[in-house]
Amino acid sequence: MSSTAASSYANALADVAKSNNTLDRTFADVEKIEKLFSEESVLRFFTNPTIVDVEKRGIIDEIARSAALQPHVANFLSILVDMKRIDLVKEIVKEFEVVYNILTATELAVVTSVVK
Repeated sequence: MSSTAASSYANALADVAKSNNTLDRTFADVEKIEKLFSEESVLRFFTNPTIVDVEKRGIIDEIARSAALQPHVANFLSILVDMKRIDLVKEIVKEFEVVYNILTATELAVVTSVVK
């Protein structure tokens, strides 16, 4: 279920980015989000049920300003907080990367080399 939800959220974000003609900038913002939420303390803060959503949204606003996130990306994070789905953020990032690669016809390649 959660991967289906993550896919739905990722597709929704991609749709907004396409309609705003900001797909590449949104991808860059998603990479910032990935880096931010790779910090365990950040994820713990946002998934802590004892911290009220208003406080979490305030932190999102600060993050959005300091990281220069696009408004629709900041709103997206706020929606995840409101819907109690912020715990899916890492999965959503992975799904968004897949959607982005499809939309931009980007193919990933693995290069292996031998070092002597």
